[in-house]
Amino acid sequence: MTTLPPRLCTAPVRRVICALILALSTSACGTALFEHRIEVAVRDASGQPMGRAVEVSVFDSLMGSSDEWARRTAGPSTASAPYVGRVTATATRTVMDSSLPQTISAGLAIPEFSTQGYFALNLQPQPGAEQMVELPFAAYNPDVPLAVKVAPLPGRMTAEALEKGWLIKLTVTMPAGPPPPGD
Repeated sequence: MTTLPPRLCTAPVRRVICALILALSTSACGTALFEHRIEVAVRDASGQPMGRAVEVSVFDSLMGSSDEWARRTAGPSTASAPYVGRVTATATRTVMDSSLPQTISAGLAIPEFSTQGYFALNLQPQPGAEQMVELPFAAYNPDVPLAVKVAPLPGRMTAEALEKGWLIKLTVTMPAGPPPPGD
């Protein structure tokens, strides 16, 4: 059996070794995976629930921003049940850091409103507070100019921290009138 030399067993040396081990273990970093749940309720221009199902899609716009990509996750939002989408994201975290991301980026497609693009979700969740949001319009093909400028989509959201991501409850209000030209 091997024993440590007496000079390594002194209290100051043990403290330095413990401090070094603690510093190395807490400064290590890696990539954390988050899954955000985004529930979308659609209201008409007067703020009332839509009287029918509206197809919507929440999608990872960093992985793809085409109409085809957006439709892969499409589903109905009804007055009785909001659409539920999930978006995964990664972030660099240290060993002891379990905080959730400060922003969520995704796309929100509503084909009934426009087949030429989607609304960009750049959300900064604040637990417990209702937040007003304006979602800017983004064209599926930015190289082709749109016939008209599309106004941001108004909405409100609440956020709740989950174990490995955010729960976002988003309510958007469809504008009155026909969809933008080109649809």
